[in-house]
Amino acid sequence: MIWSAIRRLASPGFRRKTLLLVSTFTALITIAYIGIFSYHIYSQKQVTDRQRLKAAAQLLSQVMRSDLYVGNIQSLMETAQSALNTFDLSKIRVTLPDGGLVMQTSDMPETGMAAETVDITIDQTLSPAEAIAQADLPRQTIGTVSVFSNGSELRRDARKTLAALLMTGCLLWVAVSYIGYLLMRRLTSSFDRLVEGIAAIEAGRIEQISIDSHDEAATIGKAINRMSSAIFSREQAKLIQANKMASLGLLVSCVGHEINNPNSIIRMQNELISHVVNDAEPLLKKLAETHDDHSGGMKFSEGMQLLKEALTSIHEQTERIDNVIGDLREYAAGTGSDREIVALPHAVESIMRLLRPQTRTYPGALEVIQEEPLPIIATNKNGLQQVVINLMQNALRATATKGSQGQVTIRSWGEGEWAWLSVSDNGCGIHPDDISRLCDPFFSRHLDSGGTGLGLFIARQIVEEHDGTIEFQSELGKGTTVTIRFHAINGDRQNFSAEPCRINRLEYTPQ
Repeated sequence: MIWSAIRRLASPGFRRKTLLLVSTFTALITIAYIGIFSYHIYSQKQVTDRQRLKAAAQLLSQVMRSDLYVGNIQSLMETAQSALNTFDLSKIRVTLPDGGLVMQTSDMPETGMAAETVDITIDQTLSPAEAIAQADLPRQTIGTVSVFSNGSELRRDARKTLAALLMTGCLLWVAVSYIGYLLMRRLTSSFDRLVEGIAAIEAGRIEQISIDSHDEAATIGKAINRMSSAIFSREQAKLIQANKMASLGLLVSCVGHEINNPNSIIRMQNELISHVVNDAEPLLKKLAETHDDHSGGMKFSEGMQLLKEALTSIHEQTERIDNVIGDLREYAAGTGSDREIVALPHAVESIMRLLRPQTRTYPGALEVIQEEPLPIIATNKNGLQQVVINLMQNALRATATKGSQGQVTIRSWGEGEWAWLSVSDNGCGIHPDDISRLCDPFFSRHLDSGGTGLGLFIARQIVEEHDGTIEFQSELGKGTTVTIRFHAINGDRQNFSAEPCRINRLEYTPQ
């Protein structure tokens, strides 16, 4: 377990940093405690040593008094030698009041030694008159005794105390660090589960993170759970849309194939009839000149003109069918993430052709506005079609109750490095509380009438994939304006001048 703790301590991360901080702080506190306590003990030892020296000097002054008075140096030396061992002294010296040396136990230098000096005194003999007067005469000093200690015992005791304190401090540091590790492990176990949950999300597994606590980690876990749920919803929405588009693509391909076959035959037969009419026209004209110019109540010239107009109309309508089927196939099939450079108004025209079935029965006014300079963008054409179709369908739905008073305007323009596209309507508007939720997945006020709540959600994703922005402005009861901003291409625009936008400003009338 200790080795595991050491390995975890050596691993990078918040836990290691916190443990290092706690360990360092504990070590500093321990060192400070050892220093202060050692100084206190050493000071007490010094005071005790001084008291010991003082007591030894006072005792020797009493013992040596008679020997010094009679001048028995031998006895003084013996007493001093015995005191050296008894009191653990380094040196004893006896001197006369005038400073003369009587004896000393050694010639050891006294520098750096602790010393105490006590006078050796005797009682003076009082005369009868002094005794009667009770004169307070001082005792007679006959010498001084000095005791010295080099502090070996003090240092020895200090070393023992310091060793004990260091051992205690190390054990305390290890214990506190290990307890701190256990506590940190318990406290950070929630973060471990967070990391595991995030790793699972990164690997594509949407899992709920379960943290049995009420701390910040649990709050973060709940936030991550909400985020993963939102991600799952978005991915699910993408899958739903992808399945819809795949089904739509297959359906459009089948229907387009079935429509294109008879349409191609009609176009070929129309071209054949046109050639026959053109070739037979001179002969029929001569025949009409020699016979009655009326056939079936219509003049030959009028009938021929109507026939040519009918053949031209058939040719135009077959071309229109080809264009519509082509646009449907392109919209349903999509182009992946590939982008192409297009003029925004041209893309809008293609989208309006796709919307003809809806706009044909629209009773209000539909206006398309293109302003100079011509906005040119690099876009995924299919994605742009999805966005604009969704916005147009929302605008048409919002103004459905207006009847002939309805107004829908789609406008494109360029401004500096930006290309702008807006879709406006004078419909029912959006409640202020709903504007911030418009792009949330599965949010819709029309779920009961066929809405899915995915249109604006997917539209915002497509716009953001183009590094663009989408904004909503609405006033309840007065209408809504959706504005999209793309990065414009500020390059050569001559390639697009050959196909100018058919409309600068007009009320769009579906054909």
